[in-house]
Amino acid sequence: MTAQNDLRHARNLLQSGNLKATLKACKAGIRRYPKEPGFCNFAGLSLAMANQPRQAADFFVKALKLDPGDQASQNNLVMALVQSGQNSRAASLIGKLLDRRNDRGVLYYQLGMLEMNRGNYADALDAANNAIATHPESGAARDYNLRAVVAEAMGDDDAAYADYESALAVDPDNVEALSNIALQLARRLQPEKALEALEKALTLKPTYLNAWHRYGIQLNENGRRADAAQAFAKAIEIDPANSDVLRELTRVADEETLDRLRPQVETAFQNARKGSEDRARLGFALAHLRERADTAEAAAEAYGTANGLAAAIRPYDAEHTRREEDAILSRFSGDFVPEPVNDFTGPLPIFVLGQPRSGTTLIEQMLSAHPDILGTGEQAIVGRLSHAYIHSDDAYGAAEAMAFARDYRRSLPQHDTVRHGFVDKMPA
Repeated sequence: MTAQNDLRHARNLLQSGNLKATLKACKAGIRRYPKEPGFCNFAGLSLAMANQPRQAADFFVKALKLDPGDQASQNNLVMALVQSGQNSRAASLIGKLLDRRNDRGVLYYQLGMLEMNRGNYADALDAANNAIATHPESGAARDYNLRAVVAEAMGDDDAAYADYESALAVDPDNVEALSNIALQLARRLQPEKALEALEKALTLKPTYLNAWHRYGIQLNENGRRADAAQAFAKAIEIDPANSDVLRELTRVADEETLDRLRPQVETAFQNARKGSEDRARLGFALAHLRERADTAEAAAEAYGTANGLAAAIRPYDAEHTRREEDAILSRFSGDFVPEPVNDFTGPLPIFVLGQPRSGTTLIEQMLSAHPDILGTGEQAIVGRLSHAYIHSDDAYGAAEAMAFARDYRRSLPQHDTVRHGFVDKMPA
């Protein structure tokens, strides 16, 4: 066989989803044809698709040593560095490539992903806008999806929903946009449409981990606990050590599944990098297991460990919180009474506030048991609208209060059922 025949065979294995066979064939190709970069590139892709981006990056580096100008290998290396959290290396490489290449759309997209990882949402938004401005038509859906994810992280659900719709207008079969828009549909009280979007994504790509994860969450929110457990189990087949999915599965699995799951969670916890988000999430998965299968004392100890791991990653700064609260409160004079907004006809909002686990859900259920009151769950509208006021030094008076009320009304999801009132519950 020639190198091209072997490369074609490796590509076919990769496209069929047989990742282990692809990696094996590529390693054999590297030994047989050490100067052919294609085998290193396909090996890296197989590892990236198997959620091993750090190992994938090593193969992309080898491919670029053999062919430094290959843009596909450059793009693949950047994405592997971003996905494996090697942010400094990724930023350095993107900076060099932006100076050298004319087709910058993919690089701006990857820069947006990088800045998202860093929590620099304003920079991520700039990168997404640059990607959209420079993208070829083939990348439009990808770039709109990225900007939607950034908008979501910044609390702007309306902008996120609009961009997901733009992505799907360009490519109705874009599995990332289908999976992501499901959350926005759920927030707009359209849970069945959310399930439809996820089911379409999984039909198009049955191995798409994020869709299975979101599908399980949506099924559980719809009260289909057993179906949710099956969806999470499918996700675990794809990535057995995924901390997000294991944490969700330990909440909804039946007793028999929990028994089988315990060694898997314990092994994943031991193998997780110390000080990582994964280790903290897996700590909570272990706590869920012990709460359901062990003594209360064992569960309490496990929750203490998990909370300690989470606190080490995100330590609470009481002084910062006090300064932030003082700055917010100083902008409310307390000497104005806003006029009612009378230019809107529709159900009246009933806000339920309180500490988490203090009975807010019970209050909502009691209120929505009345035939004239609709329960809408936890809406993110107030939080999103508040963001601009919280991060501003402007005064907040009657005019701002009335504008806030009108913006809130405009942002409400549409309901088929006409009621006198609705409950908006958000403890935070």
